[in-house]
Amino acid sequence: MLGKDSGSVPKGKKTISIMPVSIIMSPYNNFFRNQLKIKRYLTV
Repeated sequence: MLGKDSGSVPKGKKTISIMPVSIIMSPYNNFFRNQLKIKRYLTV
């Protein structure tokens, strides 16, 4: 029981940690893209 739990917990944490990162990063990428566009407009 303990061995199974300790082995399955890291796997669960990995999958859970990877999912939010992609969800969190996509808005950041859009934000940075918008900032680059704004910078281009300001320079021009």
